[in-house]
Amino acid sequence: MAIVVMILAVIAWLFVQAALADAGQGPRSRGSLRYQRRKAAKLGLDPADVEVRPARRRS
Repeated sequence: MAIVVMILAVIAWLFVQAALADAGQGPRSRGSLRYQRRKAAKLGLDPADVEVRPARRRS
């Protein structure tokens, strides 16, 4: 039963990653998230309210 749950979790994770890729959003790096938190602290805002430009895509 646990194996079935693990397989379903992997399929769901792949589905979510594909949906994010279609929307043009990739996973954020730790450095990018850290930059966003620092910028928010400097501006006195919540990190979710700070606009951060995504890094250029490497192909």
